[in-house]
Amino acid sequence: MRTPRLLAGATILSVGTIFAGVAYAVTPAKTASLPNQSVTSFQPTVANDRGIRLGSIGSGLFRARTDAPHEFYMVTDRGPNGQPDEKRTFPVPDFDPTIVKVRVSGEQIQILERIPLKTTSGAPVTGLSNFSAVTSPLSPTAPAPDEIPYNFDGSAILGTYNENGLDTEDIVRTSTGQSWIVDEYRPSVLKVASNGVVLARYVPEGLLDEFSSVDYPVYATLPPEFAYRRVNRGFEGLAISPDEESLFVALQSPLQLPPTTTVGRDSRNTRILRLDTNGHVTGEFVYRFDLASSFDPTPGTRARDMKVSGLYAISDTNVLVLERTDFVAKVYLVDLASATDIGTWTSPSANLNHLESLNTDGALEAAGITPLTKTLVVNLETIDGMPDKIESITMMNPSVLAVANDNDFGLTDNPTWNGNGNLTSDTGALSKICT
Repeated sequence: MRTPRLLAGATILSVGTIFAGVAYAVTPAKTASLPNQSVTSFQPTVANDRGIRLGSIGSGLFRARTDAPHEFYMVTDRGPNGQPDEKRTFPVPDFDPTIVKVRVSGEQIQILERIPLKTTSGAPVTGLSNFSAVTSPLSPTAPAPDEIPYNFDGSAILGTYNENGLDTEDIVRTSTGQSWIVDEYRPSVLKVASNGVVLARYVPEGLLDEFSSVDYPVYATLPPEFAYRRVNRGFEGLAISPDEESLFVALQSPLQLPPTTTVGRDSRNTRILRLDTNGHVTGEFVYRFDLASSFDPTPGTRARDMKVSGLYAISDTNVLVLERTDFVAKVYLVDLASATDIGTWTSPSANLNHLESLNTDGALEAAGITPLTKTLVVNLETIDGMPDKIESITMMNPSVLAVANDNDFGLTDNPTWNGNGNLTSDTGALSKICT
């Protein structure tokens, strides 16, 4: 694999006026960086940040059309985590996912406001895993459970799951000050008050009974098959229509269907939902990934490495989609009006909607499904200095696209620690915004 470039944060670049999927120009831009600060200085409620710097604010990036110039809303993910020996570690288990308002000023990113996510009673939601097991809403085979939470170095299980825990990714804000955020765990869609209190969590049908001690409202309104998300590959992209009446939600990767097979891992068919503002599905569409080997020529790139990580709605039917691997990213324009709404499509397989199996070229169409038509807007890999692991996009205006990436708090999957349990393998990656 290619060694990741040590860049992180967000990038803003001119792509020309986007109309009918045409980008007329691409212009590189200047860079602003988030000054180094500890996790504890950002979130004083953290007991021990183990020497880890603030990062991963680029998990989501949003700017409303009426926001002040060079100001954005961003969101952290679940917090610092690693994966030594395939164990999901939480070095800072009391980290609370946080909405962050920032301003680009010269060469610096300034934090203007931080809004930690809270339960109804005001407790931190945390980023911890929800469940050790999940019953099946559709099949005798249950969906994959959440990852077991380990301590900082993987030497011990933390011993607790948290039904309130959220692995937050993308964000949008409404004119009322409320936020919508997507979560990878269940996967779920969140409505959040301006003060950070979770007002509603929308999850797949069949999972409501799993939440026996949750401290905010949960509603099972999403298609039941979405419970079969790949672990750590749930909802990743989110957009809101200009009239704020519709949400667009993207699965990062295809569902793990049929269960107990690798078909979903190697499928090119993922899904985008359209929801109303009560969390009800008003449309479901197939987004088909590019062929992995041609999208990213890095040796060893597989279909399972392809991801959707960001969305931005230009209109009620035209949506920008950020498709990527960890090293290559492209932005496409799709038109929902010309694609099949698969909400009423029925698979010939009993109980489960197995469109992930329709993987060969033409198989979807033969089954009566027209996937979303993709028009390339920009190949971000062609722009000098573009960060790796780009995770979110927004628009400054009809001519300027902003993209953000995730620096993982400076952690690798296999971080190292000193005798005091503090990080010794910081990657040095900074959160950046280029204008």
